Amino acid sequence: MTDINNTGTLGVAGVSGASPGQSGTAGGPGGSATSPNTGNGTDSTNSAEAAGGSGGQGGNGAAGGASPGGNAGAGGVGGAANASTSTTLSSSSSLSNTANANGGRGGNAGTPGTGTPAGQGANGGAGGAATAATSASNTGGAAHATTTATGGTGGTGQGVGYSGGAGGVASGSTATASGTSAYAYVTQTGGYGGRGYTGATGGAGASSTLTNAVSGTTTGGTLRLQQTATGGAGGYSSAGAGGAAGAATSNLSFSDTSGASYIRGYT
Repeated sequence: MTDINNTGTLGVAGVSGASPGQSGTAGGPGGSATSPNTGNGTDSTNSAEAAGGSGGQGGNGAAGGASPGGNAGAGGVGGAANASTSTTLSSSSSLSNTANANGGRGGNAGTPGTGTPAGQGANGGAGGAATAATSASNTGGAAHATTTATGGTGGTGQGVGYSGGAGGVASGSTATASGTSAYAYVTQTGGYGGRGYTGATGGAGASSTLTNAVSGTTTGGTLRLQQTATGGAGGYSSAGAGGAAGAATSNLSFSDTSGASYIRGYT
């Protein structure tokens, strides 16, 4: 088995205010992760996983006492993730390839400082984007290609007029398989919106769209194609409006030109 697994670095946390009424600074972005796997030419099981790093938390505002409190720092954006697996074999054993990408979580906003008046809140960081692709070609046996991509969850927001971070976008996911029988699967999910506290609204969930994301050819065996798109849930809010959920669209059309004995397509 060959496996490539990478995770992005965590975003640097924002600095909290030190002197009375000083504002916190924003958290830094999470690092991106890329995991390409082209196999070793012999293994029949190959995988790749990529996870974006979480965004840094925003710094807290300092208390101001009888003076205004410091503002909260915003959360950092989650890191993007890109995973891909692509191999070719000529083996009687079944070839199984997978790719899994998860966008990093957005950083949480800091807490505003107390004072007269209290400091302002801040937005949560947006979740990181995700994309994945899998290709499996086996001239001597069956081939399986499975792709999963999930956008990162938005970070929590703080305060009236602010919101949880938007869910990360998952897009461009594909799977293609070629063998005596061929099976290709794609699951793509938009990131969830971040939560909102102390009057902040929930963040918007990300939409997800798949159009002919799966494909395959056989030499007379089974051909199975399946793709699933799911929008991210909107974020919860403790004292404001919840975030809007993301839409989902999945369209699949295909024709058999390779003489498969059994064909199924699902969305």
